[in-house]
Amino acid sequence: MRNNLIIVQCLAESFGVDPDSESDKTTYSLAPASLLSLLDVYLKTKAKSAPAAAPAAAPAKASGDNKAAAEALKMKGNALMSQKLYDSAIEQYTEAIKLDANPVYYSNRAAAWGGLGEHGKAVEDAEKAIELDPKFSKAYSRLGYVTSFIPRPGQSGMC
Repeated sequence: MRNNLIIVQCLAESFGVDPDSESDKTTYSLAPASLLSLLDVYLKTKAKSAPAAAPAAAPAKASGDNKAAAEALKMKGNALMSQKLYDSAIEQYTEAIKLDANPVYYSNRAAAWGGLGEHGKAVEDAEKAIELDPKFSKAYSRLGYVTSFIPRPGQSGMC
C-alpha cells in the first residue's frame, strides 16, 4: 500500500494536481473508479499478460572503479541534458549502465528519451529503474509523466 501512496504522490506532482483537493477530485474524477483501483487493475493485467520467464539474474555488483567511471558518465549525461543534447546524454547514460546497472542511470536515460519524444523507450527505462529499485520514487514520476504523452485507445492525442 505504501508503494501505491508513493505512486499517487509522484503522479500528483507530475501533473500538478492535489489528490486531497475537493476541487481537483471533482474536476479529474474517475468515479466510480479510483486511481488506486485503476493502478491495481493495470498491475494485475500486466502480471497476467507477462510471459512466464526464468527469474532474471541479479545484476553483478559494480566494482569501485566501475562505479566511479559510471558516475562520471552520469555527470556528463546530466550536463548534456541541461543543454538539451538528448542523443549525447543517452550515449553517456548507456555507457554508465554498462558499467553499473544503477536505477538512477535508467531514470535519467528515460528523461533523455522523453526529451527526444521517444516515449516508448522512456517507459522501458523508467520501468527498468523501478524493477531495480521499487522505492525509487523519481522513476515512478518519470513513468507517470512520459505515459501521459502516449495516446490510449479511443483518445485522439494527449489527454
